[in-house]
Amino acid sequence: MFFNIFMIFLAAGLLSIVQGVLNWVLVIGGIGFLIFIHELGHFVVAKYEGVRVEAFALGFGNAIFSKKWGETDYRINLIPLGGYVKMAGDLPENVRGRSDEFFSKTTGQRARILIAGVVMNALFGFVGMALAFQIGSKFLVPKVGLVQNGSPAWQAGLQKDDIVLEVNGNKIYSFSDLFVEVAFSSPKGAILKIQRDGEVQEIKVLPKYDEVRGVSTIGIYPPMQTTMKVKEETLAYQAGFRTGDTIIRVANGSLSESEREQIEVNDGYEVERVISQMENSDLAITVKRGNEEKVITITPQQYTVHRIGIRSRLLKIGNLKLDHKLPFQIGDEFLKVDGKHILNNEILEKELETSKEQRQFTIVRDGKEVTIAFTVQNAREFIDKIYFVSDLYIGQVMESYPARKVLQMGDKIIKMNDVKLESWTDIYNAVQQSKGQPLSVTYERNGKEYTATLEAKKVDIPVLQLTHELTTIQSSSFLDSCRLGWIHTKNMAKHIFLMLKGLFSRKVSSKTLGGPVTIFAASHTYLELGMGRFIYFLALVSINLAIINLLPIPVLDGGHLLLTAAEKINGKPLAPRTLVWINHMGFLFLLFLIIYVTANDIQRVFGG
Repeated sequence: MFFNIFMIFLAAGLLSIVQGVLNWVLVIGGIGFLIFIHELGHFVVAKYEGVRVEAFALGFGNAIFSKKWGETDYRINLIPLGGYVKMAGDLPENVRGRSDEFFSKTTGQRARILIAGVVMNALFGFVGMALAFQIGSKFLVPKVGLVQNGSPAWQAGLQKDDIVLEVNGNKIYSFSDLFVEVAFSSPKGAILKIQRDGEVQEIKVLPKYDEVRGVSTIGIYPPMQTTMKVKEETLAYQAGFRTGDTIIRVANGSLSESEREQIEVNDGYEVERVISQMENSDLAITVKRGNEEKVITITPQQYTVHRIGIRSRLLKIGNLKLDHKLPFQIGDEFLKVDGKHILNNEILEKELETSKEQRQFTIVRDGKEVTIAFTVQNAREFIDKIYFVSDLYIGQVMESYPARKVLQMGDKIIKMNDVKLESWTDIYNAVQQSKGQPLSVTYERNGKEYTATLEAKKVDIPVLQLTHELTTIQSSSFLDSCRLGWIHTKNMAKHIFLMLKGLFSRKVSSKTLGGPVTIFAASHTYLELGMGRFIYFLALVSINLAIINLLPIPVLDGGHLLLTAAEKINGKPLAPRTLVWINHMGFLFLLFLIIYVTANDIQRVFGG
């Protein structure tokens, strides 16, 4: 009996290992296939145009496999970072004047050879996407999971659980479609057709340029599930969580059962918000598994921050909903209600709840105090129409933190370590940079300046890995697959051009670039979502290769095409010495790029 049980576990373990190995074989084979079809395009057209091909290679460096067939040496090389087709006379120093050499052909023939790899990648991009939709592919649902306060979506009135059907008349299939369509919207705004509570309506949103992403966005995020997907090797699995468990309540696991406050949660963002407030704590999470409820205590992964224990007062209006109908303006700053000083937005809401009679609001507008009479029927609705932004005034001093001994509500933070502050973000950054070392804080109280020294408290914030809600898109016919493939090919090309534009304008950080490790890791992740999603990802990478190879950079196909075009316009080829110099510069640039993106990969792996 024991032997049979042992054999069952051994078989299960071996099956898991075999499955893992097969997955990586598929990933390596998929990426290799993209390189192969690109080089195959060059190879086939070169042969068609009568150019002698000396080598067809996948990878660089020394050959681990080589076979001579006819005039061509077919190789698989050691370093899997690309491939090449070596043609006779394809470099000025190798030209011997023979008719089967690359440079003996006309500019038109050479251009066809050069463009062939790009065409093959673009064709596979379309065919791969069509095939992915034929099989069925998982995507983020085009539904609003979270609306960022103060964002264009918030201002326009988009709500959680709104389903986006169209943007500017274009049908939306996934959240990435929504992202791309918004990014390419007119400055006059994007028209979103949404479904809310079963009814369809249109909302106009004015996208805002996001400096971090380098594109225009509206400030919405996809739904995050409370239903868990748990892998066996993870901390969550070891604690007792299983795939399919649904989180329904969260409590502080470091407290006794009688002391715990059970907080109900409805989506993944609520889970994140609740656990972020449970500093230096274990988590006691109630999940629903089938018809049962189970309480699982876990010591989760954590990230460390430093805090001195202050929060901004949030009394300055940063934005207003379009339908607000309030007598206030963006930039107004609340000071008093019926002559009573207001120190933060929570106090403002509580004060407004005390009466539904007309109230006298004292605000600062354009540097002057103004009094406005207004009747607030519902305090919560009033607050929800206003997005408050941080300034340098303290609205709350938290207990058990260093600031409690020195600072008060209403104090204005002026400097930290003698550096003048411009925003609350500056305060946060200065505290993090201090890393718990003595921090000089200059503040203003009742018109006088004071200086104190504080040591920020180290705080560990729990993190729980949750997944976003997915939908499967599967075509109903071959023609429908082609239609979806064409739509997504265009969308992905748009997305890539957006990223390139952001990179060249330096509005998108080059740290977002990924190399081989990132591509292989992403491939493996998408393979876990099913073969359809994996093929879709390969199609996306293929489109990426097509567009990147068209860039007018020496060594890349686009650089060679540019030089060929220059030769056609000038009526004669460039001097051999000039071509050699240009190619050497292109090679050095490409080598630098490979090293840079690989360094990015290493930093991601080791958390740099």
